[in-house]
Amino acid sequence: MLGVFDGLGGEECGEIASMMAAEKAVKLSANRDIIKKISDYCEEVNSLICDHVTDNKLSSMGTTAALLIFGRKEIVLCNVGDSRIFRLSSKDMDQISYDHVMSTGQGHKPLLSQKLGMTIEESRIVPYISRGSYCKGDKYLLCSDGLTDAVSLDEIRADLQQYDSKDAVEKLLEKALNNGGRDNITIIAAEIKRSLKLWG
Repeated sequence: MLGVFDGLGGEECGEIASMMAAEKAVKLSANRDIIKKISDYCEEVNSLICDHVTDNKLSSMGTTAALLIFGRKEIVLCNVGDSRIFRLSSKDMDQISYDHVMSTGQGHKPLLSQKLGMTIEESRIVPYISRGSYCKGDKYLLCSDGLTDAVSLDEIRADLQQYDSKDAVEKLLEKALNNGGRDNITIIAAEIKRSLKLWG
């Protein structure tokens, strides 16, 4: 299982929220009930974060989540918020996650419509969950918006094509920092070594 969690609500609060989500996510594994388990996981983490906000009299806090779970015959992904998951197959790179954002007008960064830490007053938590197959040579990249806000999709695709996973992450991080990236920049890349079917 691979996961990226980008905390919201100030440095300390965001760190706590993302840690709560990460600690619960390690128990997820691809099996017959994985879709239900992911949904239950999102509900549980959402409640834990909301309870922490109430107990500590905070205004708000939360985290995005982008999860990629590898099974023997399939991959299952889940995301909440705007942390993204990309798949590079041959020369084509696709975003296979879904951005939970609301338009705020020209020149303004979109606001999140979903996060882990949604109160009842805000909205019901509705994670994006999908499943599919994969094949040898496919590369996957999970990242926070600290990367995609600072580096173009064309540059991300080019570095994934040119470099192995470790070097691609280092190159992309360097570019994001050189381009003035100020937000959290979290990047994970992985390559499939075993041959199975393409994403369905």
